[in-house]
Amino acid sequence: MVLPGLSPQPRTHLGGIWARSGRARFSSGQYPHLTEIAVEHVLQPGYDYGSEFEFGLDLILDGLERARDAA
Repeated sequence: MVLPGLSPQPRTHLGGIWARSGRARFSSGQYPHLTEIAVEHVLQPGYDYGSEFEFGLDLILDGLERARDAA
């Protein structure tokens, strides 16, 4: 799975990605944590959005199931 507007090819620069994603509309320090996760994790070669999404979804659903069972 690939994020909308991004190809599955590894990225070596951010300029085009940021411009297409709308990031250019924000000041450089407005969302420092989002910028950090994008630069250091999401935009690195080998990042697989599909497996990351599936892991996060499973984590959320497991927590909801435990909360339901405890009620």
